[in-house]
Amino acid sequence: MARSVWKGPFVDRSLLQKVETTLESGKRQIIKTWSRRSTILPQFVGLTFGVHNGHKFIPVLGTDNTATSWVNSRRLAPTTVMVRTKNPKDNHKY
Repeated sequence: MARSVWKGPFVDRSLLQKVETTLESGKRQIIKTWSRRSTILPQFVGLTFGVHNGHKFIPVLGTDNTATSWVNSRRLAPTTVMVRTKNPKDNHKY
């Protein structure tokens, strides 16, 4: 279900503070975030976010096409890891 229009887009406070400090400093560095539920706002265009997928940070570039979309919708699901043992019956996925 989509978020109500009258509520407006959601952006985590810590992410918004990191973006503001990056824009003020003028440095183009990767902004690390764990907030996958945040919306990419138009002022985030041109910034690179390192979004944590549970295993590592995946770089996501904010462009005009990604504005007003969720950070989570960038297909950042963790990859499946196959654990192999000597006994084939004990092999399983995580």
